[in-house]
Amino acid sequence: MGKGLIEAQALAVLQCVSDIEVADFVALDFEFSGLFLTPERERRILSLDDYYDKCSESVPEFLALQLGVCCARKSQDGNGAWELRSHEFNLWPQDRRIFNLDLQSLRFLRSHGFDFNEFFAQAHNYRRLPALDASNGNTATKLPASHASTVVAALRRCRVPLIFHNAMLDLLHMHDKFIGDLPDERKEFAEAWIGSFPLLFDTRLLAQEGKFKVLRYAGSSLSLEDLHKHLLALPNMPVRFVHQGPLGTDRTAHGSAGHDARLTAEVFTMAMDAWLRADAAGVGKKRRTAAAKAAPAAAAVAEPDGVAAQSACSTPVASDDDTGGWTVVGQKRKGLMPENGAVGLTSADLLESHEVCRRFQNRIAIVGAMPDSWDLGRPVGLQVDTAAPKENVLTASVTAMGAGDLSNGVGTTKLVEGP
Repeated sequence: MGKGLIEAQALAVLQCVSDIEVADFVALDFEFSGLFLTPERERRILSLDDYYDKCSESVPEFLALQLGVCCARKSQDGNGAWELRSHEFNLWPQDRRIFNLDLQSLRFLRSHGFDFNEFFAQAHNYRRLPALDASNGNTATKLPASHASTVVAALRRCRVPLIFHNAMLDLLHMHDKFIGDLPDERKEFAEAWIGSFPLLFDTRLLAQEGKFKVLRYAGSSLSLEDLHKHLLALPNMPVRFVHQGPLGTDRTAHGSAGHDARLTAEVFTMAMDAWLRADAAGVGKKRRTAAAKAAPAAAAVAEPDGVAAQSACSTPVASDDDTGGWTVVGQKRKGLMPENGAVGLTSADLLESHEVCRRFQNRIAIVGAMPDSWDLGRPVGLQVDTAAPKENVLTASVTAMGAGDLSNGVGTTKLVEGP
């Protein structure tokens, strides 16, 4: 691998980590070399335990070919838009690896524009991260600056909310490739995952449980592309996006994990906004449980008489600005609390505090088993105080020893606990 390529990879990783550090949430997507060792449909409905066993048996045998990362944060210029910065990394295991390929999966990827020549020529190495210190959860990790593992290390240490679509296989691959062997028991995996990544949301679950009343969606497919198209066309959907970062918006779904990560971020923002507006308008309130009504965060957003006064739907705004970045590394901005009377996803702080958001915390959709969702457990170590925004819970900072070290791949990532 040439010096120029290694330096370019290192800079791409550092830029992504910098965006993660100031993101309100991060959407992720993986492309795989195959899905299941036994791809034929089961003749019976699987239990959650049986389905976990099927997935955890298959995942270690296939490669994660590509990682897509979309960092999202609420704009600071007062226009109410969400800024999205997308990144993409082809993945190659650092150690020698024998793995399976499903030709049907490869044909599917190729037909959707996946570039296998680029994959073999420019893939980022990765390896598993060392375990966190059980006493304080803090460790300094030395990784080559071009390693894709540096990105996952930043996600783990920043404890930023993670967003997936149909998350099961993505979670298992991310744990297997970057954290450790998959546990034999489903409960053990849930505990291990939350120990590394305390908060996640699954966009398929948001659609699954609010398909008709909240999202007003009558289609039969809950695919990422169909949901995205439907949500963009909803009347009175005021969510706006500004696309930034190194990855353009001209890629196709399934041929680009970065593209799918961006779609996931947009679907999540629009769907959660619709859920919060429906809650403010009183949709489905009679069906709330007593526990949900008693949640201390119920007053996080004031409820107006309706949502008719909201501005008309605005399509995403694309931006070619990929040079400015966001904030200097290590400076996490304050969360923006909603103004009095505002509804919708007006602040990322609602993801931790609002009762509607709490309903979906660490729950993922299950396709191919019953029940059709899995609750991994409550978030650990997150602040839910709605009286003040969070600030610098954890701060990660990335350092490279200089251009020479970048080109040699020996820059380091030092992850430290913030104030």
